[in-house]
Amino acid sequence: MSRNFQPLSTNEQVAVNLITLPFRVASSAVDFIRGGLARAKPVAKPAPQAPAQTVAQPVSAAAPSNTLIVADRVCSAMIGGQSVNFFQYVQAKVIRVSSRVNRRQLEANFTPAIADECGIAFDLDGAIQWIRERGFPRPASAAKGNRQEREAMPNLEPDESAPPFDAPFKSPRKVRPGLDKTAGAASNGAETEQARTLIPAAGNKGRPFTGRIMFAGEEKRYGAPGEKPYVTYVMKLESESRTFVKDFVGEHLGELVAEHKLKIGDLVTVQLLGREHFTVEVDGKTEDRRRNRYSIKTH
Repeated sequence: MSRNFQPLSTNEQVAVNLITLPFRVASSAVDFIRGGLARAKPVAKPAPQAPAQTVAQPVSAAAPSNTLIVADRVCSAMIGGQSVNFFQYVQAKVIRVSSRVNRRQLEANFTPAIADECGIAFDLDGAIQWIRERGFPRPASAAKGNRQEREAMPNLEPDESAPPFDAPFKSPRKVRPGLDKTAGAASNGAETEQARTLIPAAGNKGRPFTGRIMFAGEEKRYGAPGEKPYVTYVMKLESESRTFVKDFVGEHLGELVAEHKLKIGDLVTVQLLGREHFTVEVDGKTEDRRRNRYSIKTH
């Protein structure tokens, strides 16, 4: 059975279009939406930025003037009846010295150059010795001012009881216990002193040292390997900065301790004057002897 399809008339075509119009609109809308989704690309959200890390910067040498710099070592000493403070700054290589006298602040800086010039160690004890021997330097303004200004400017004078570095002690000549004061005179018929010669201490051995007495008395000492131990008089002094203890050895120290009536805790300045050589006559025989000779000043 054959079927013949006849073209639609105009009125029929219009009727078909009106019937299928809603379906075609819906189909177009679906195609439009699908195409838009296919063209759109997903956009990744940016990751949150991590907070910037704070790096501690080293403090430069040109720090503000109000920056607090703490001293590495601090000590104080009584000089000329006044309390003097010493502040050592290791990195800056300076020791600041300050004291308050008559409501005025006195200050000085102890540097390695000054230590080299004076021939002393650049440490707290060297700074104490420097001020003790020389006092605070006067400012240039006070030196050039009128008389009233100079008199009004306070100054911590050097300690009169301590000797200068470049001058030896001037202490009277002493003799050993049991000997007459006159050389060559007999004492109890046991020993006769013939002659004495003092060889000055060389280099830093003759530098005066100030400290507090920690021990003074006889102590056993050991000499070179193979030698027998011996007993001698020893004085131990703790430095004014309390950083170390120094020993002084010699029988002459015992005489000086008795002469000055020294006791533990006293502040003294000890100087080795040199090596004293002398001869004595014992039972008709001449013997050569030697000992260290010291001088002591009390404060």
